Amino acid sequence: MFVEVENVGPLINRLAKFDKDVYKILMREVKAGAEIVAADARTRTPDTALSGWGVWDKTTGSSGSVGAVTMLTGSRSLSYDGSKARSSIKPSSRMTRRRGVGTTGIVGKVTFGDAGGAIWSLAGSQNKSGSLFNSNLNERFGTGPWPRALTPALYAKAPQAIAKIDAAIQRAADAVT
Repeated sequence: MFVEVENVGPLINRLAKFDKDVYKILMREVKAGAEIVAADARTRTPDTALSGWGVWDKTTGSSGSVGAVTMLTGSRSLSYDGSKARSSIKPSSRMTRRRGVGTTGIVGKVTFGDAGGAIWSLAGSQNKSGSLFNSNLNERFGTGPWPRALTPALYAKAPQAIAKIDAAIQRAADAVT
């Protein structure tokens, strides 16, 4: 989920090119604004998703060797752990760009870094009744809005996050004028 502030492209370009210190401070403050949403999303993330959600491992890579390079097979856990899911909810900030236009705005973004948390947040959003897994998640946590935890947190905390980000942009604009 993200909060985008548009029509600040010229300011962001100017800061990124000519006043890197103010630019870095602005990006940190935008990230801090997104943290307001992330903190709320963490409180909305359950300890357990489904009692039958077992340990899932997804194989990554391939085994073998090519010349002097040895490739190993690894695995990535897709199991759900509430504490891992909560701790993986991270805010970030970045510039937005459009081809041919350049920088158009700035975004404060919040994402799940944990695979199990990401699966929990989106499972059932497209295929509401196609599988028992999706049906059980939708029955327990509702049928939207998706992504779970992040969208309700955005609705609840967006005004505070936007106010913080707008204040940061104003301070940055004042610093370069």
